[in-house]
Amino acid sequence: IETGGYMPKGYKTEAGNQVQLAKRFNLKETQNSNYSARTMLNIVFSDGTLIYGDVNSSGSKLTKRFCEIYNKPYIEILRQDISIYKIQLTRKFLLSHKIKILNVAGNRESKSRGIFEECKKFVVDLLESLP
Repeated sequence: IETGGYMPKGYKTEAGNQVQLAKRFNLKETQNSNYSARTMLNIVFSDGTLIYGDVNSSGSKLTKRFCEIYNKPYIEILRQDISIYKIQLTRKFLLSHKIKILNVAGNRESKSRGIFEECKKFVVDLLESLP
């Protein structure tokens, strides 16, 4: 899966600076170290956004607000409600909005243990369902 996007200045993460992630996932550094700039750029330079997890978290709310400001489509997938129906619904979202570059947003692993692997499996299953 081709990847890309933005990270805060210094390639900042909860675990400290992680420049190796930039190389591994083809990520660019933003001009400042706050997460909101990264969130905004990832929305602007994508065709649509998948918000996975707790859709009422502060980060998810910010993501939705930026999607609305920049008139970008988004879909919310609740972590506890993953099913084949959700994959079909998200597949329909991708096809109806002609999404070529998908921004995947979600909760922090430190606050939602296991979410990275769950979201990765969801996205892989989703992509395998596409024509």
